[in-house]
Amino acid sequence: MSSTMTSLDLDFLKPDPERRGRILPILDAALAAVEPATVVNRAVDWQEDALAVAGKRYALDGFERVVALAFGKAATPMAQAVRDGLGLRLDHGLVITKYGHGPGDPASLAPLAVVEAAHPTPDAQGVAAVRRAVETIVRLGPNDLLITLISGGGSALLTLPAS
Repeated sequence: MSSTMTSLDLDFLKPDPERRGRILPILDAALAAVEPATVVNRAVDWQEDALAVAGKRYALDGFERVVALAFGKAATPMAQAVRDGLGLRLDHGLVITKYGHGPGDPASLAPLAVVEAAHPTPDAQGVAAVRRAVETIVRLGPNDLLITLISGGGSALLTLPAS
């Protein structure tokens, strides 16, 4: 049984080990199919010199910089998939996620910076992260590629007060 399923109440299956043996693999497969990194890798065709998304090919040597911005509760595994897919071609980026949802070692996502912030109520850490994201976007040039990854909770984590 996957660690994701530990939060599900499956006690009703205990009296029937045969049913449990049939249902748990189905639940595991369903959860694996929607795992954030899996979803990203299914949506992006990583090629040596390009990436393709929704049938459109992006030749990486046509860009000066490749930058990633991920925000939401699943931002970390999605960003990991992008980092793994692009390797050294990824110049930098930012991951904004809920406290406790970042990688154990933030350096493991380098060259992406990771900021954990409050969710659903924004805090100072989150506001600072959003300012950093805006700064990153404003500094993009016409020959830069921005890969944006948005997951649940993203709107609460990407909050910037008007004043």
